Amino acid sequence: MLVITKDRSKTRKAFTVYDGGLKRASGSGEKEFTVKNFIASKAGDLDPKVSIFAVQGDRYWQGDKLSVYVDKAWKEITDKLNPVGNIFNSTISEYEEHMRDKYPGTFAPDYKNNLGIDADLIRLPAGYIKPEQKEIRLKAATSGDDYVLNTLAFAVNATAPELVINKEVLNPKEKYEPDDEVIYRLRVKNVEPNSTSVDTKIEDVLDRRLQFIPGSVKIISGPNAGDQTDLVMDDQVDYDVKTRKLTIRIGEGANATKGGIYTDKTPETIVEFKAKLKGRKIESEIPNTAVVQGIDELTGSRIEANASNKVVVKVKPERKPDIDQKGKLEVEKLARDINGGTLKVGEKLEYTVKAKNSVQNSILKSVKITDKLPEGVEYVPNTIKIDGKEQTDVEDDDQAHIKDGTIFAHFGDLKGEEEKVITFEVVIKQEMANKKIKNIAVVESISVPDSEKPEVETSVDPLYGQLDSKK
Repeated sequence: MLVITKDRSKTRKAFTVYDGGLKRASGSGEKEFTVKNFIASKAGDLDPKVSIFAVQGDRYWQGDKLSVYVDKAWKEITDKLNPVGNIFNSTISEYEEHMRDKYPGTFAPDYKNNLGIDADLIRLPAGYIKPEQKEIRLKAATSGDDYVLNTLAFAVNATAPELVINKEVLNPKEKYEPDDEVIYRLRVKNVEPNSTSVDTKIEDVLDRRLQFIPGSVKIISGPNAGDQTDLVMDDQVDYDVKTRKLTIRIGEGANATKGGIYTDKTPETIVEFKAKLKGRKIESEIPNTAVVQGIDELTGSRIEANASNKVVVKVKPERKPDIDQKGKLEVEKLARDINGGTLKVGEKLEYTVKAKNSVQNSILKSVKITDKLPEGVEYVPNTIKIDGKEQTDVEDDDQAHIKDGTIFAHFGDLKGEEEKVITFEVVIKQEMANKKIKNIAVVESISVPDSEKPEVETSVDPLYGQLDSKK
């Protein structure tokens, strides 16, 4: 068994492992291995080493060799316990010391040599590997002693990005109430000198009990600082409601499709976002962990994704609504020109209807919305969303549909201080040029006697003709 551990306090290494059962019998020729996809450090001690595990190598039979290609010549790998022409000699060693001598009292039986078993860690001489070297050739051969090479590993101090990420909750409480908002903060930095990560991004898959708050992402510091939306293909941030995954592309030059460049000199990126806590019948703990990942610019290899520390918030049990407590229905209707600026013929307009129960510990039963589209607009198919989740246009098992020019939505019950939002898009027809479009929705609940009718009015720019002249 070959064990490889990660210790961030030590120098970063690139390693490659051959794991198999290569039998080398006398006269069976040579087997060459080429190790690629690493970049040796640009400066300093490279500390190259090989590790081997083999069986059937004999102490007194010779002719077995392991070589490395250096300066256009093959050079044997040897040390004091693994001599020239007899590297597979039933020795178990680490850097020219028998393991039983280096770690006394840990082996039973504590023989210096074992019958036909080799397990050695050997340092290569200085100069065998050059700074920024990208590959190495190794060769196993024998002219006498038979052996079976099971594992061959190579490691060297390497230059590769090391992206670290830390997560915290701002102004944490010992325990939260259901529906409380939590602000999460993420910090990211590349701590490996002389390294560059490209397509760098943070991914955070939220627990089902965390409801992401749209538009809450802010890059506090670092490249691209400022408020972000979470709409797909809009800026550096998007949120997938179905998978609950928040993606934040960071670094210099990050955009709506690809993460940016992150070197060891790039300022630390600090990101914040908000989520609402969902309660359960009993007290619960909600964990959250984010990961940062990228691609090593030099090798083109994907960098190992580093996970942040896990943060946990405790949520008190969900209070059962008082069915006798009367809720209050608050509604709002908004219109937004998707193209920005003033609204023109042929452009898209997004309508939003919000419904909220504003009374704590109460319930509004069976909240429904009906929205008849006004004259002069045409519905854009498949654009209905409730709380960011896409709905079908047909009447089926989801919460909304359109029929005969009217949007129907069923929000279900609204608990105290709970809000739900529906959005959909329309296109402005030519007949509405230089006119105003008034849209009125109807929001109702069986818990209140009167329905609410929020409305919004939007002006459409006039059409400008083209002047033709002839003389």
